[in-house]
Amino acid sequence: MIKKAGKKWLIATLGMCTALTVSVGAATFGDNDEIPANAAEKEVEDIIDLSKGIKESVGQPNGDAAGNALNFHFKNVNMADGSYLEKLMGDYVVVSTASASKTVTQWTSDAGGTRAFRMAVYGGGMYLMCENNVLSVDSIQYVTFKKGFTLYEGTDGTDGDWVFTRTASTKVEGTEFPSDLKLYVNRTAGMYQYAAASLSIASAPAKTSYTTGDTFDPAGMTIAVATETNGTKTIAVSSAMCTADLSEAGEKTVTISYGGQTVT
Repeated sequence: MIKKAGKKWLIATLGMCTALTVSVGAATFGDNDEIPANAAEKEVEDIIDLSKGIKESVGQPNGDAAGNALNFHFKNVNMADGSYLEKLMGDYVVVSTASASKTVTQWTSDAGGTRAFRMAVYGGGMYLMCENNVLSVDSIQYVTFKKGFTLYEGTDGTDGDWVFTRTASTKVEGTEFPSDLKLYVNRTAGMYQYAAASLSIASAPAKTSYTTGDTFDPAGMTIAVATETNGTKTIAVSSAMCTADLSEAGEKTVTISYGGQTVT
């Protein structure tokens, strides 16, 4: 007997066998999915590379080795090194912890003018570095790039700071964000994810039968992520997103985590 209850995934014993079966209710989608008004318009995903990890190398050895930084990667850019980007773009980046959500500029202002962040660029990436113990990088839960955020690279003949020899003051054309982008910092997966308002199951996994002690296989499964800033996205589910205990026969719940939300 296969049991299904609401949105829960249930693993049920079939007769006296030890085989386990997963039953998933798949969501359906109508004709109301959002379509950009101008399909040719550049989107934030055309600018930032969300396939890169939060600590993946940007290419500056000292910057990569810094333990106080989140690393962001961008597409089709090769920037001259530059620091002090926070002076230009500090109002366009919001850093959120469990207790507060402020722009980079506000974090510094509320610390009495003590520099809270260094924003520096190199090659295809940007470092968001926590400075002067205003807050710990491990306390950051979300980073939001506001509409209008733009990359600037180092300008020859200017002085940067630390290992970034120039000031980030030359605009990198084609990098202005057309909309907000709020990202969840998933340290378990080591990746940035869209900040989620809610999750729902979009498609079931290919494998639906298990024996006791197996590991849940999410291949073929997707979730619909209602993001906080970028509409609804269909995301393939990975093993790192799943929690399931198949050690015993009986009804079990599989929990999927993404973007700061869960669905079961």
